[in-house]
Parts: sequence; structure tokens; C-alpha cells
Amino acid sequence: MSNFTVKQIQLLSAIKDHEQLKKQVHVLLDNCETMHPVRVVAIRNNVNNSRNIKNTISILWNMQLAGEGLSVKSSRYQKNMKNSSKMR
Repeated sequence: MSNFTVKQIQLLSAIKDHEQLKKQVHVLLDNCETMHPVRVVAIRNNVNNSRNIKNTISILWNMQLAGEGLSVKSSRYQKNMKNSSKMR
């Protein structure tokens, strides 16, 4: 199961300032207790490198879907997470 809920992602989607959105995502990541630290770092990097609000929200939805076992195997998120999991 994902560390973010659908409701949290929907609330974050309402934020219209990209920098504020990134800060709020980092706050959520600070509170993730069950996620492996390598994945947290990878997601932080993806969020930091995101170009716009849509891209940032997309990262969160991809993470949510992957946590529920509904990810798209060819998605960029999955490719990045497979690479980061090899770092363990």
C-alpha cells in the first residue's frame, strides 16, 4: 500500500504554486514511515526536478498506483524505482 492516500493527492492537486506544492510533497515524504529510504530519496529527486505542477502530481499518482499494484510497467516511475531498488 502507498504512503499517500488518494485524498492527500487530491488536496495537493488544488495547490496552484509549484514551489509550494513541492514543499508540501516533501512534508508528506518526511512522514513516510514504511517507505524504503532509497525510494524516498528517489521520489524527492523526481519532485525537485519536476518542471511543473502537472508533472509533480503525475509523480504522486504513479507512486499511488504502484503502491496499489496497478502501475504501468513501462512508466518512467516504474523504471526509476526498479533502478533505485537495485541500490539496496
